[in-house]
Amino acid sequence: FIKEGAYNRKGSLYMAIAGSVAVLIAAFIVKSLPVETLRWVVIVVICFTSVVMLRAAFHPGKSAIAA
Repeated sequence: FIKEGAYNRKGSLYMAIAGSVAVLIAAFIVKSLPVETLRWVVIVVICFTSVVMLRAAFHPGKSAIAA
């Protein structure tokens, strides 16, 4: 995959940089959140992900998130 260059190098680099910065920002925000708030954030993320995955499973030809 890498040897053949079958991926977007620019996109990969941008995602790696942005992801690293996002992890640092999230680490500081998450450390300052109360446990109860963090629990609800995790519940919301899990529910959202579940809905998106179920929509994708029942409508495989359509995009799960319509903009």
